[in-house]
Amino acid sequence: MRLGKSWKEFEVGDSLISLRRGRGGVVAIRGDDEYAIQKGLGVAHGIDRLLQMLLTRVFAKGKITEYFFDTEEAFAFDYLARKMDLAGEVEVDLQNVTPEAKKWAGAYCEGVNFVLEKKGAPLLAKLGRVPKDPWTVVDILNLIKMQMYFGLGQVQERVERLIVRAIREGVSLEKLQKLFTPYLDKIPEETIELIRKAHLEFPYLDAQIEFEPGFSNNWVVSGEKSASGTPLVCHDPHLQINRLPSIWYEAMMRVGGHFQMGISMPGIPGLIMGRSESIAANFTYGMMDTVDFFFEEIRDGCCRREELWVPITCRQEVLHRKKRGETILYFYETDTGVLEREDPLNPKIEDGLYLSHAWSGYKRSASPNINGLSALFSCQTVHEARERIQMITIPGNWLLADLKGNIAYQQSGRLPKRTETTLFPLPAWEKKNHWDGYVPGGELGYEINPERGFLSSANDDKNGLGKYIAITTPFASYRNDRIVTLLSEEKKYTLKEMEKIQTDVVSYQAKAFLEQLLPLLPDTKEGEILKKWGGEYSLDSQGAVLFEAFYRNLQKEVFGRMFGQEAWRQIATRHSLLIFIHGHFDRALLSDDPIWYGQEGKEATWKRILLATLDSFSEVPVPTWGGENQFTMHHLFFDGRLPKWVGVDRGPLSATGSRATISAIQIFHEHEREVTTGPSYRFLSDLGTSTALTSLPGGPSENPFSSLYDHDLPLWLAGLYKEIEA
Repeated sequence: MRLGKSWKEFEVGDSLISLRRGRGGVVAIRGDDEYAIQKGLGVAHGIDRLLQMLLTRVFAKGKITEYFFDTEEAFAFDYLARKMDLAGEVEVDLQNVTPEAKKWAGAYCEGVNFVLEKKGAPLLAKLGRVPKDPWTVVDILNLIKMQMYFGLGQVQERVERLIVRAIREGVSLEKLQKLFTPYLDKIPEETIELIRKAHLEFPYLDAQIEFEPGFSNNWVVSGEKSASGTPLVCHDPHLQINRLPSIWYEAMMRVGGHFQMGISMPGIPGLIMGRSESIAANFTYGMMDTVDFFFEEIRDGCCRREELWVPITCRQEVLHRKKRGETILYFYETDTGVLEREDPLNPKIEDGLYLSHAWSGYKRSASPNINGLSALFSCQTVHEARERIQMITIPGNWLLADLKGNIAYQQSGRLPKRTETTLFPLPAWEKKNHWDGYVPGGELGYEINPERGFLSSANDDKNGLGKYIAITTPFASYRNDRIVTLLSEEKKYTLKEMEKIQTDVVSYQAKAFLEQLLPLLPDTKEGEILKKWGGEYSLDSQGAVLFEAFYRNLQKEVFGRMFGQEAWRQIATRHSLLIFIHGHFDRALLSDDPIWYGQEGKEATWKRILLATLDSFSEVPVPTWGGENQFTMHHLFFDGRLPKWVGVDRGPLSATGSRATISAIQIFHEHEREVTTGPSYRFLSDLGTSTALTSLPGGPSENPFSSLYDHDLPLWLAGLYKEIEA
């Protein structure tokens, strides 16, 4: 089933749909109504990304060890998918999908199943005995819930795990409080004692379970600040980029005079982000605090509630592992969440003090996203779109624009109603500590048509736009500050200038440190490089290499003493969590508080580490950032297991940017796996046109021997764009 530049008709059920490829191989879809184009999107996903969809469904069901690799890493993923009940609970959640949304999602499934029947499963799926069961709305809910947890819900969870473990290990409470103020400021002594007594089996960081960070940028410029007089819309979600095919799938869909264009996710209907002829909508990860841990006192299979003892429940999950056969996992649950236990294979639970893991997405959380997204791009104004987004439970900073000239920010997510917002566990036996439902979407933060003429977000702190504390561990504001600076000039903006902003690699983090470093720099070759460096993480930058070496050594000095050198090594080098919360640590490093530098003092400490760092480069040429910062893209199925000459991988490739630049490419390690995150899609559009400038690190096809496998990669690497037209 091939698609070319000419229109090709498909009869799917009672719909006649037409598909063809536009520039870059992006699929264009025509149909008579919204349901027809969703069938067309299902057909397109089935033609180009069926293997990706079938594999992802296996992941979401927690069955990797059954069909693929029975390794400890794979078991850890299956265990977590089963622990969070990603697949089981969605059967119940199906009842909450509205009839209109169910018909919309069902039309998409009809398109996917049309391809499954005509084409069959891909060869690699057959070799792996991957099930090719018909695609269903339940599968869609399962995938949505997986995306909500892995990489999103996990971020907050791991921050709180880090804090609890640090307290348990005797890390300075005063230093922890300064790092995470104000959410540790009021921790009672009794809580510290409970942490020390509880069954606590997780380490600082569970390096076996990989997750993909979701830091991103978006901004909208009002027509009053644009040269065209209509809003400019820009977004670039940052996710894992060192795998092929790309996470996203571009599509252009049209019903008569109505069109939609943007990115979809294979396996899920509709556009996730993009625009129509009337509105544009996109989001960055909202950093919403959707996770808490609670202390649970367990006795004789019951949990304590005030003076009563209430039975807990046990959920059994059966894994059929390739090497070890049937394995039964036992998960004990209370009304607050799932208990953390050392051995989930043990059917018995001992009496004692445990932590329960509460996540607001645990029950009936996927259906609101289908209900909200199904009609999002049929809205005509940002006011209508805000109402749809308020339904969505994925934490997001949504930016909207419409052809009438309105721009708006709307927060989304399922925010627990708390009597106290903290980053430490609370006793579940005190009813006052329990969540009292969730904050209605209409009460979350928003902003409409600000006088400055633009809106932006970069996973930063948006608590000031709402009446609730929704974010306790925001991303550092460096990227958003840079965007605000570049959009605050007294001029009319064009898309050409949006291109420059979206690919900008100036780090305000580096500039903050350089301001204090400059007086300490020696008159050496390396010192001169840093004196002349403006904080740019370009391919030819040597200053970026020197600064990053100093920054790592300073962190090691200050926080290695705090956490212990081995614990800090794991935090700093084997996990992505530090990328998310580096702003908390930067605040400590840049401060003059003597608690961080002891008797030696800040200036002396900085100077000692700076001179030692620069001296380590004195006998060798200082490398460039592009030479140091390289990654390889692996095929999703083979994952680097095939020799390079086979031709399924791409690289090594040089990366620009850092954790604190607008174009933020970051390379780190999860377990033994290298993970690279960066702009997984770039999108720029003027709402007064029917076109968009886009690029992504890959192409439409998952076939490594197709020219569409990595079509956009050269453009993306060069910071260039292709133009697509609806």
